[in-house]
Order: sequence, then C-alpha cells, then structure tokens
Amino acid sequence: VCPGLHSIFSSFELSTRRGPGTAALDLTVRRFDPRVSLFDIVFDGAARGGIKAFQRPAPLAQPSMAEIAGHVDAQTFAGSVSLVIGASRGLGELTAKLLASGGARTVITYASGREDAERIAAEIRGSGRGSCVARRFDVIGETADALADILGEVTSVYFFATPRIYRKKIGVFDPALFDEFAAFYIGRFHALCLALEAAAAERKVRVYFPSTVFVAERPKGMAEYAMTKAAAEVLIDDLNRTLRNVEIVCTRLPRLDTDQTNSVVRVKTASNLDALLPLVRAVELPPAG
Repeated sequence: VCPGLHSIFSSFELSTRRGPGTAALDLTVRRFDPRVSLFDIVFDGAARGGIKAFQRPAPLAQPSMAEIAGHVDAQTFAGSVSLVIGASRGLGELTAKLLASGGARTVITYASGREDAERIAAEIRGSGRGSCVARRFDVIGETADALADILGEVTSVYFFATPRIYRKKIGVFDPALFDEFAAFYIGRFHALCLALEAAAAERKVRVYFPSTVFVAERPKGMAEYAMTKAAAEVLIDDLNRTLRNVEIVCTRLPRLDTDQTNSVVRVKTASNLDALLPLVRAVELPPAG
C-alpha cells in the first residue's frame, strides 16, 4: 500500500549495523496518522532503517457518459457548438460530457494530456450522444489564432485551462506566481474574448469563466490565486459592458473534486455534477429576453 503507486515520499533513514545481516527484509508499520495519511514504516534484516510516506488518493475519475445520461435529455443542447478549453481532465472533462450528453457538438482542448483528451473524445463518440473531437491548444504557448477555424462556429466557450494552483512558497505573496496566474486568467482570457468578438460577426457567443469562493474565503497560501480570480471578475464586468457579440458568464465555484484538490488531507467538497449541470444549462439555455 505505501510506499507504493499512490504514495508521496517524505523521508528515509538508514542505520549501519555491525556484523552480517539476514538476506530477508522485514517491514513493519510502526505508526499511521489518519489525519494526514502518514505511514511510519521500519525495516530490518539486510538493512535497517525507516521510511515515512503519505498515502495519496488515486487520480480522480469524473462521472462517465453512462452516469450522466440519466441527468440530461439527449436533445437538451442540440444545435450547440461548444469549445471547452482545458478539458483533458477535471471540470473541463465533465463539462464536455454534460454538453455532449445533451446533444451538443463539442471540441475539447488539451495542453499536455493528449491520451486523456483522446480517451474522453472516444467515450463521448461511443455513447451515441453528441460528438467530440480533441485538439491540442496551449493557452500560454499559443495565441487564440490557433483556434481561428472553430471560433467562427462556436456558440459557447468554457475556459477551464489552469496552471497548478497549489504551490509551496515562502511568504505571503510571490510576484512571479501572481504573474503566472495573471497570464492565464487575465491576459490570455482577455485575448480569447477579443478573438471571439472579431470572429462572431453578428452571432452571439456565450463564454463561461470559473471564478472561485477562495476570493471571499481566502485560504492560507492562496493569495495570488484569489487575487487574479478577483481581478478577472473586474475585467469580465468591463468586457460585458463593451463587447457586442460576446457575453461572459462568471460564477464562483465551490471547492470541487479535481486532481488539483485531491489531497492527503481529506476535505469535504461539493458534488461536481450538481455544481456544473445547472451552470451548463444557464450558459446554453439563457432565459428569453
């Protein structure tokens, strides 16, 4: 179990011994701390010492198309052409599945998770609902021009691209980390909205941007992340007053189950499906008038 596939190494001690040891190696769990899933393991025999390691949860799996089918009518989002940026795992993956389950044509992007993205696209196509293709798009390394062929067709865009949000740092504020988050959530998102505005002509395109309850709750060590999400909310207010063809929907999501929130410390989270389905409905089916 630990050390093993789903473990995080903490420390290792090796003691010298006088005289020959045995060929065998006996391992014993001396202590286990369930609060942080920490194993304290000692070993003796051919060598003597100890290992400390955390048991890490396995990577999180989002609901399958079969699980989602009972929650969405097959024609709910028929006619929608939806671009989900950052959909190789996590909330982007689930959003793409919800859209396709309702009959939407979906395009999902990935920066590095090609195998995951292709797996999701294949699962959607095999479900008999909607359609899906996966394509590479690096939010930081490429401009929105790389998506020019699809931007003129989309009716909705979901922006789930994100860097790693939990970082070990010294001090309250790290300017370099703030700049990295700002490039993702402000600079690149702003450029995407302008590209959509230019490509939309007289069509209306709705864009979803996920903010976070961390803006108000302010958990320790998350200053840069919360600050950039708050700044993005200000930007979105101004863009919605300026852009003619693009309307941006922004909500503060609760803590949800993703690979980024998957931790050795168990934290209560909301249901991903319960959180995202009403959101997708609001973006795809805005009230008349």
